[in-house]
Amino acid sequence: MAALGTPASAHEGHGPAAATGQQTRPAETAPEPSLAEGVERSRQRAFYFAATMSGDQEVPTEGGPAVGDPDGRATTVVRVQGNRVSFVASWRNQQAATLFHLHEGRRGQNGDVRVTLLSAALPETVTSVAGVARIDDARITEPTLGHIHRGQRGANGDVVVPLFTTEIPDGVVAVSGSVPVKDAGLLREIKDRPRDFYLNLHTEEQPGGAVRGQLFARR
Repeated sequence: MAALGTPASAHEGHGPAAATGQQTRPAETAPEPSLAEGVERSRQRAFYFAATMSGDQEVPTEGGPAVGDPDGRATTVVRVQGNRVSFVASWRNQQAATLFHLHEGRRGQNGDVRVTLLSAALPETVTSVAGVARIDDARITEPTLGHIHRGQRGANGDVVVPLFTTEIPDGVVAVSGSVPVKDAGLLREIKDRPRDFYLNLHTEEQPGGAVRGQLFARR
């Protein structure tokens, strides 16, 4: 996504003076702050999130501005690394974006803006955007549990498949694996009606679920 920091200026090679009497090269100055920040940020773990967005998920407020484009659809992938939030978003069947925010709030609730991703309108011909925002308060925690639940969109349901049940170790930013499921009827239900099931990822800060999404069949 976004580049990390400003490229460093070229320096001559390092090493002791070749012979007695030769002046030692002056000590190099400290790296530019932007480079130092970039190096430090590159050592930090990156966390990736995604959201499938639609107008019917908007929550209107009495007397507030119009919300909920009935035809609009958008997909966003977010990377959080250090104090930077990078994003790629694309949309269709709607006007070009004028503002883009990351709010704090559960499904069905409105919440305060925590990160401004886009603060000015885009040209009407633009249907996707990539960018980065810098924040001073990064409080993203590692996943602790991952489940498949039975439940349609907007409804909570019981866990039917535990994907992982222990906290992800430090240094791990992606996992893959398989879980044995002995209930053949449940497997048929998931295959035949994937949208009746949703994934839920839990963290210590959000033990009830940090991110959630309905299953869907890949075409």
